[in-house]
Amino acid sequence: MAITNYINLQTTIAEEISYDPASGLFVWKTPGHGRQNKPVGTPRPDGYLTICVNKRQWLAHRLAWVLHYGEEPPRIIDHINRDKSDNRIENLRDGSNGINEMNAKPPSRSPFGICGVRLSGKNGNFQAYIARRGKFKSFYNGNDFFEACCARKSAENKFWEAAK
Repeated sequence: MAITNYINLQTTIAEEISYDPASGLFVWKTPGHGRQNKPVGTPRPDGYLTICVNKRQWLAHRLAWVLHYGEEPPRIIDHINRDKSDNRIENLRDGSNGINEMNAKPPSRSPFGICGVRLSGKNGNFQAYIARRGKFKSFYNGNDFFEACCARKSAENKFWEAAK
């Protein structure tokens, strides 16, 4: 049977796989090759877990959304704690409207380990900014690192409130 929509997918998954929203774990319901009650899924190199249903690979967090809410998942699902293998329903949220971007890890090349704070120019000033969808907005430019971090956090909090 070809899966044509998310209701079909939900039905197919529910027949074969059990999902525990509290732990985020998937286990096999159906016997076969000693797999009953064994964990389902294969980790990808990028940290996400994939599950094969009807010869098609699905990301586990998308299946968790379908099984829990019974609807098509949003285009982007954000892992709140940034752990891509943690598929507890309380750790998943709609990542649209830039929420997923705001929850990103700091760039590995960042000398400060903080998103949105960088050295600005040769004068040693710090700049607090948000870059989103090709647009750049600066919130602070000065010599105080702590003030730059506070300005970034304040702007981030205002953004989160507007996105809710």
